[in-house]
Amino acid sequence: MAIIIPFPNNRNSYQIKDSEEVEILSEKHREVLRNKLEEKTRYISEQDIKTIENMTHIKLKKIRSRKMFVKKMRERVKLLYEMLFDREIKLTKAAKKTVAAGLLYFVSQKDLLCDDIPGLGYLDDAYIIRLVWEKAASEIQNYLAIRGKDERLYI
Repeated sequence: MAIIIPFPNNRNSYQIKDSEEVEILSEKHREVLRNKLEEKTRYISEQDIKTIENMTHIKLKKIRSRKMFVKKMRERVKLLYEMLFDREIKLTKAAKKTVAAGLLYFVSQKDLLCDDIPGLGYLDDAYIIRLVWEKAASEIQNYLAIRGKDERLYI
């Protein structure tokens, strides 16, 4: 039997502190990324879910940066991936789409900043994952509590 995690409309219930991905990206870049996440959220397919399943670990292995925002992003991606594919604790449809859209952007070769740019290539990915983290905050907090994980590892 699966546990359904609620996905409330209160999206501002949880804020994470600003990090390099917010401080460095211009407001225009952040707006473009917010729009990309919203667009991807509307059109998630089963093929996208398979792409996420196949590509997430491959991309995670390629990341070599020691920057704190990249380390946080990696840990958040791992948790979001775990949540998306957890067979015991199911996300609501809206939460699943949000998490999938963020992970799909993360694994995509076509993103705002090329990942190969030293020190900056993961800013857009980190910002997208941060947006997902804020939008799905309640589900994430519930999931962490159910799985007995420390929230401080991801903030």
